Amino acid sequence: MTRDRANFQGRYVMNQPFRGDVSCEAGQAYVSDKRRTLREEAVSLAKLTGWEPRLIERNIRRTVPPSYW
Repeated sequence: MTRDRANFQGRYVMNQPFRGDVSCEAGQAYVSDKRRTLREEAVSLAKLTGWEPRLIERNIRRTVPPSYW
């Protein structure tokens, strides 16, 4: 416990991948970038929590369109 009793405020920003048509060049670039970001986030989460990377990936796959993984 610390002596500091100041209020603390946290903020969460949750982003969901776009689910519309991504067949254009910009859409394909978005998918590629999102795919990379999801993998980086999975690796970070595994390092921070000690969770199995396979389980993290399985949960991500259930929540995003197949093209993003």
